[in-house]
Amino acid sequence: MSTQATISTAPVLTRPKTRTGSKPETSRASRLVVRVALGLVILLFAARTGVVAWNDSITPDETTHLQHTLRFWFAGDDKSMWELGAPRLPHVLAAFPAYAAIAVSGQLPPIDDNLEENIAAIVLGGSARVLRPARCSAIAWGIAFIGLIYWVVARRRGPFVGLIAAALASTTPEILAHSAIAGSDMPFTASAFLAIALLADYCDRPSLKNWLLASLAVGLAWAMRHSALLLVVLAALVHFVADIKRNRPRDLSAWSECFFRSTVASVILGSIAFVALWAGDGFGTVTIGGVSATTSPPRTFGPLDLSKLPIPTSALSVLKQIRHQNAGHEAFFLGEIRRTGWPLYFPTAFLLKTPIGLLALMIIAAVRLKPKDAWDGICLACLALLWIMLVRSKVNIGVRYALLTYPLII
Repeated sequence: MSTQATISTAPVLTRPKTRTGSKPETSRASRLVVRVALGLVILLFAARTGVVAWNDSITPDETTHLQHTLRFWFAGDDKSMWELGAPRLPHVLAAFPAYAAIAVSGQLPPIDDNLEENIAAIVLGGSARVLRPARCSAIAWGIAFIGLIYWVVARRRGPFVGLIAAALASTTPEILAHSAIAGSDMPFTASAFLAIALLADYCDRPSLKNWLLASLAVGLAWAMRHSALLLVVLAALVHFVADIKRNRPRDLSAWSECFFRSTVASVILGSIAFVALWAGDGFGTVTIGGVSATTSPPRTFGPLDLSKLPIPTSALSVLKQIRHQNAGHEAFFLGEIRRTGWPLYFPTAFLLKTPIGLLALMIIAAVRLKPKDAWDGICLACLALLWIMLVRSKVNIGVRYALLTYPLII
């Protein structure tokens, strides 16, 4: 009796997959409308960022990184890049269109003692052939970011909700601005959001494949900016919580096993992510004695001389960035100038630079929020970690460090 019932209901369960009937036709029509609307959103976004990219003057960060990365493209010298304390990959990718434009025009500078001066003159005086091509890469990252928001949200909440999320993100001033600047902000935000989505996939369906995919995505984000260390911490928390839910430990021994498994998995993820960072930096190495004392780790360990020990340039880049964060950066806030930052800097900057309408939507969403799956929980956990880091940060030089907040909240 039960077997007959199961067989008889099977055609009913599979009927919506057929091409007949009004519901599938309506569904296809709805998907078409959403795709057309998404295309219009992306076109409008590209047009608005294009206007900014074509008309706005060069920023200090663009000047610094374009000079260093063009030197790499002209002469293959990347030492000065990792000494900045930032991954080189996003800046190398941004500078390539500028290098190609200069090469096509036949105006490559000679490789001589005046190379740095020549590059500085090219960067500061050639917006049409340097800055605009470089900013095209930022626009491409911004378009990919909007498409990624749609893809991530649509597969969890439906195409129409995904369209709304993409539209909100595409009209957020900070996202528009940094999608028109040749820097690491939009590449990091896009790749970090992808990593968070893949961590949610792992939490929903724990498997080695999903963990490795998340590890590679975290590595891609780390290759864009050292802020991705935040994602390594988030991944460790995700794995531990997912392992607890799967195994439901009841005694101290079982809890210890969960902790051990999550520790091993986190070490594996961190190692894969660092290799991805190092790959983005060209697998460069340098001896400890070959760099400045302020950048390198200790050159001796007891009686051992470590000055000739090779070390990945990525490790030195991370070390320099940590020291920079600890030392702080001179900044201005509400009439004060300070190097050590202010706890209220990022909250105030975020409130001032976020449209009132979007802030109102955030408040309504916060009041009504009832986390119902891993995606909601991971977004909230990432927001908490991000803002703890921001409030404690001593480098208060722009709300761009909080850029990941927008897609998570939206």
